Amino acid sequence: DIAEGTIAEGDQTLGEAIEALDNCFSGNTVSSTSPKGLQELAPCEGDGSGGDFADGALDITVLVTKQPEAPDNTKVYKTTPVPGPQESMPDAATAPAPIFKGPEKPDVDAITVPEKPAG
Repeated sequence: DIAEGTIAEGDQTLGEAIEALDNCFSGNTVSSTSPKGLQELAPCEGDGSGGDFADGALDITVLVTKQPEAPDNTKVYKTTPVPGPQESMPDAATAPAPIFKGPEKPDVDAITVPEKPAG
């Protein structure tokens, strides 16, 4: 299964909001999509079918608006056991924190990439 979802902004319709993301879907073997016919609506090559992005769309607003009640976490830290000694950190309680001196530059010449697929 594959899905595309977004929350419409302002006066945009759901389809306009999803289309604005410029995502594409092609060549996937799936039993269902959301919205319906997603690979035909937003193929990676050519024009889409012009169908309706709202038909069978995910209602992801529920992820934002209908959160479950938070668990009681007032006592969790009191019942969690203190971990034993950590093999990779033998002096963790007394070792000084390392000083950050900035990010290391990667060796770009050592990076390999796979061959570009044919076709």
